[in-house]
Amino acid sequence: MYVCHHVLFSDGAVHISGDSLNTEWTMKSVKQWVSDDVLCWIISVAHDRELNTEDIDMSHFREIDGTTLYRMTEEDFMSMESQYGKLLYCILQRLKQEQDQRMAYDLNKCEFFFFFFFSILHVKVVCMLHVQYKMG
Repeated sequence: MYVCHHVLFSDGAVHISGDSLNTEWTMKSVKQWVSDDVLCWIISVAHDRELNTEDIDMSHFREIDGTTLYRMTEEDFMSMESQYGKLLYCILQRLKQEQDQRMAYDLNKCEFFFFFFFSILHVKVVCMLHVQYKMG
């Protein structure tokens, strides 16, 4: 996966400098992305699909954060990027679904842990009360 390092704006155009790896955006939920994260995601998609980033009009995405991106419709993507908008939309939907499934899995693990922890705690309290009752 290609991950951008710097995104620079000049005369409304987006320029990428360097190809140093910065994976910070990949560790966040889409809703937590800042505008640079959104652009880095688009660049990463282009690289993974072997698309020329110069063919993608990223200038429309430069003020978009993750929360806004998350709510965008397919039509929104198509109006902002006519050639690859549908592709970006479809990939984003898949990413959102993966993140939602991961979050649900993590919540289930937490619920199991708390259930297990409180079950053990309950057994210990009952045993302690039973011992105190027998001794008293």
